[in-house]
Amino acid sequence: MSNEILGLVLLAAVLHGTWNLLLKRSGDRLVSLAVLHAVPAVLVTPFLLGVLPLPLPASWPHIFASVVLHIGYNLFLIRAYAHGSLGQVYPLARGSAPLLTTGLSLWLLPDALGLHEQLGVGLISLGLFSLVFRRGQQRIPGRGVAYALGTGGFIAAYTVVDGAGVRLAGNEWAYIGWLIFCEAPPALLLAWWRRRAHFSQHLRQAGWGSFLAGLFSSTAYGLVIYSMAHAPVALVASIRETSVVLTPL
Repeated sequence: MSNEILGLVLLAAVLHGTWNLLLKRSGDRLVSLAVLHAVPAVLVTPFLLGVLPLPLPASWPHIFASVVLHIGYNLFLIRAYAHGSLGQVYPLARGSAPLLTTGLSLWLLPDALGLHEQLGVGLISLGLFSLVFRRGQQRIPGRGVAYALGTGGFIAAYTVVDGAGVRLAGNEWAYIGWLIFCEAPPALLLAWWRRRAHFSQHLRQAGWGSFLAGLFSSTAYGLVIYSMAHAPVALVASIRETSVVLTPL
């Protein structure tokens, strides 16, 4: 991994931790997530229409699969935060993801990791898991553990899907832009369906926190996807999880 790619992934980690903190502090998290997806989709639309080419056909199944997996990720993340504190849920979800991503990427992708790199992934995960048991932390409920680990599973799945898809797209930014655009309608529809009685009220209450979270989230994951086109998916996914250390839990 080059120093340039390493720098991009570390920047993504800072942005990722920040948007998770904003989400945790938001009111209705389902509506906040809808806003989080809608804002970058609106901003990226002019580039999709006038600047970026269409991704190559081989990458579109990956885009659609990633959209579905991100819906599952968002739902599990909301439930995890409902059953556990940020300081418990976030390290558990993000700590399990590198291990699962490494296994999936070595199985499904032509990536190769040396022994020292595999040990590095394991040490990162162990370090993140240790944060769950810091002094002063309450015991995380069983449902919180289940939803956090489920969130980690979705993270690993969409990471590998996007790592493969961006390499087939012909243009990294086209893949990123269309993924951002395609994620917005399902997120908005789901939030409206679950909150339709008071959707407009919740939408007005989302505020600038959700707007900023959307910018940070899309930028962070866009940098991750770009990096996965130029470095092993497992390494990018593992380094990204330093967001847990950089986030005030």
